[in-house]
Amino acid sequence: MIGQNLKIGLQKGVILLFVGLAVGVFAGWVSLITAEGAEALAASAARFYPLFGLAFVGILILQVYFDLRGSARINYQRLGSALLILLTAALSGVIGGTVFFIGAAAQIPAVFGQEKAADTVLALYPAIGLDSFLIVLIISLLVALFTAIFAQRQLRNDP
Repeated sequence: MIGQNLKIGLQKGVILLFVGLAVGVFAGWVSLITAEGAEALAASAARFYPLFGLAFVGILILQVYFDLRGSARINYQRLGSALLILLTAALSGVIGGTVFFIGAAAQIPAVFGQEKAADTVLALYPAIGLDSFLIVLIISLLVALFTAIFAQRQLRNDP
């Protein structure tokens, strides 16, 4: 059961990776238009990292909402299962989504020859900062925790 719940959580995390990719592509396009040089590109793209966090928790909540209305609702009947699924999804999704965000935000300007992707990636790490990453991670884990509790209570109250 634990293995299956981890698998479901990782599958949800993979879906959430694409949130990082989408926001990273958007950040890359905006930085391509508004900035020149690796440092400026990174600073411009890093401004969109909180948007990744906001979109991430929104999509996570929507996943649970649709799961509760379908056949996947059985995964949330026990609090331990719901917690394992959603905390695994949040942890893997934020880490992977951040990697996808950084990769996409650096590749868009590189494709158009404005700056080398490696230089932009190296500038993006400090531009985003460990504090922003940890804030997004902690908020995502808290949202996953409260969403799991809410989902389990919803199922307990349904006839």
